[in-house]
Amino acid sequence: MNVQHAEMLFMMLRAANTEIARLGDINIAEHIKPTWFLQMPSLESLEALGDAAKHFRDGDNSPDGDLLLQVARIFTPDELGNGLIAGGQLVDGYKFSYPRRVGARIMSGWCGYATLGIGYARCLEVAVAVCAFSLAAQAKEEEQD
Repeated sequence: MNVQHAEMLFMMLRAANTEIARLGDINIAEHIKPTWFLQMPSLESLEALGDAAKHFRDGDNSPDGDLLLQVARIFTPDELGNGLIAGGQLVDGYKFSYPRRVGARIMSGWCGYATLGIGYARCLEVAVAVCAFSLAAQAKEEEQD
């Protein structure tokens, strides 16, 4: 991890702590679970997956965030093989609640499918930060209603 990434992670976690405090009695840990992903290197690489490429879409759009992650168990062995041949990797990480989009405020290392209410991150710190921002955005929206 380079110094710039570490500084950005620190600032993000400090901001996430503020959002977590606003959530009151919501336990963030209950919204985050470890899992395995198929991580694809680019939108172009998804062509190798054929119809299974739809799992990397949020409706008609690309997912939020900067990675192309999807839970590995939803793919058939042939689809996983095609993904690996196209440059994909099987990687570990975390799935988390993602009820509202949080967009560009968040750091790298994640993706979110707001229409499905789920997000994925490669490291726990990023999962906590993005999940907290998303849950806080949902809570704020509900307060305004």
